[in-house]
Amino acid sequence: MDGLACLFDYQGKYEAAELLFKETIQLRKKILGKEHPDTLVSMNGLAYLFYCQGKYEAAELLYKETLQLRIKVLGEEHSDTLISMNNLNNCMNKQVLGM
Repeated sequence: MDGLACLFDYQGKYEAAELLFKETIQLRKKILGKEHPDTLVSMNGLAYLFYCQGKYEAAELLYKETLQLRIKVLGEEHSDTLISMNNLNNCMNKQVLGM
């Protein structure tokens, strides 16, 4: 489901991608838990979708939540945590620069 949501995103089918990401996140939280690394991957995917559409405030909120959970679960030096830090930084820079 997550892969299909990514495909929809790449194809510019943003509404379909958003719905599928949200459904995937909901199911992963229910089955795996909110802090499971796979759940966090889906959350990051949805944040990226928002970012690509210029929905920076929504992206920032989700990036922050994902980052906090990745720090808690994976630690500050894990590669996924560092990716989340970079994603959040990029998003915040876009907002500051008004892009």
